[in-house]
Amino acid sequence: MTHSACISIDTLPITTRTQSDANSPESLVIIDAALTNYQSVVAGVKPGIAVTVLHPSEDGIDQISVALANYRNLKSLHIVSHGTPGCLHLGASQLSLGTIDR
Repeated sequence: MTHSACISIDTLPITTRTQSDANSPESLVIIDAALTNYQSVVAGVKPGIAVTVLHPSEDGIDQISVALANYRNLKSLHIVSHGTPGCLHLGASQLSLGTIDR
């Protein structure tokens, strides 16, 4: 079982799903497309785990909210992105103590 082989940044945000997602995956990996060679990260996710790729020029918090609304039985959420001390970079937004209440 493999993930979708081609992800175009022009069509992001997208959710790439494995064939077992029909059984409602319990894990979701969110990957920021701003990562260098993010496609390799997508390709390395184990089969059966759902993957959402964040568009780097759109609000990542909003994109994550939309993605999470598609799943009802998640037990784990993994976010792969860049950050700085006290701040997580998600798409075009940043999550920190100063922005968390929005």
